[in-house]
Amino acid sequence: MLTCKCFLEVWIFLSLILKLCNIAEAVNGNCSSPESKKVCCTNYHEVNGVCIKCPIGTYGENCTENCPDGTYGEFCLRLCECEINQQCNFIFGCLECLNGTNGTNCVARCPDNMYGKSCSQKCQCKSNQKCDRIFGCIEQDLESQFTFTTFTLLMISAGFLVIISIVIGVTVCVVKRNNLSRNYSVYQSPVPVFYSADKQIQLSEIEQEHYQTLF
Repeated sequence: MLTCKCFLEVWIFLSLILKLCNIAEAVNGNCSSPESKKVCCTNYHEVNGVCIKCPIGTYGENCTENCPDGTYGEFCLRLCECEINQQCNFIFGCLECLNGTNGTNCVARCPDNMYGKSCSQKCQCKSNQKCDRIFGCIEQDLESQFTFTTFTLLMISAGFLVIISIVIGVTVCVVKRNNLSRNYSVYQSPVPVFYSADKQIQLSEIEQEHYQTLF
């Protein structure tokens, strides 16, 4: 009976030692896989051979998951308790809604004639203006003017590029044609060779001897 008790105490002691070792490894981000290979623990990822914590706003195996809705921070352990006109950011927590949105988690757009931060400002537009939920009163044809101007600039740029391409192509063709003509002229026009009077007499005698040999 005493032997069994001693064995149980030893087993508990060894288990505690093993757990402490695993905890120490986990603190450094290192864990053991079933194949006894050293791997990074959950909520850690490897950088240059070292296991480091997940970036804020991420968690899981190799930090591949973003924080679920309503959570944020390191390992996504913090819960957002946002007020109306706030939204939960997975890195920073509760943030105010962007201009033009409001409500729970900022999912609602500003109603008609309202704009700005939390849709708290009211438009008082002129007859030739309309209420933009972000900027307030703007000219009604501002958007169409911007679209037309952008399209015009794109067309002008495209036409300019086409003209440049044509000019370059024509220039290259002309240069190549001139080079070919010059090379052909050089090939067809051998350089004349001038001999002295004595040299011409010797050549004439050689030609006569060669002619007599043939006939």
